[in-house]
Amino acid sequence: MRPYTIFSIIFIFAIATASYYYVATSKDGGVAEDAVSVAATDASDLKSYIVTFKKGKGTPEKVVQAAMDKIKALGGHVTHEYDTVLKGFAVTIPATVVSAFESRVESFQNADFPFVVEEDRSVNIN
Repeated sequence: MRPYTIFSIIFIFAIATASYYYVATSKDGGVAEDAVSVAATDASDLKSYIVTFKKGKGTPEKVVQAAMDKIKALGGHVTHEYDTVLKGFAVTIPATVVSAFESRVESFQNADFPFVVEEDRSVNIN
């Protein structure tokens, strides 16, 4: 097996485990609080991103919350929080503020606890 194939399998397993844990432990059955307001917006007007912290579970909650607050201030909606296998969150951004989000997201970085922002998209294993 190629190394990136093993990494991909482990990553998908980690996301599946985190998703299962979120649904199993959430009071609302896995529906994010902001899901209603996001549903009211046309899906074609939204872009989804995944934000993960490089230091993983070692990242303090206040750092994660500060990043979420700044993204929410731009009009983003946090749809999922990941804290079982990795530390991060998923966010949707209205298309009207994507350029502002992409240009300002680097200014949200915490020097001690950096994060990576990736556009959410499908991953296939061949």
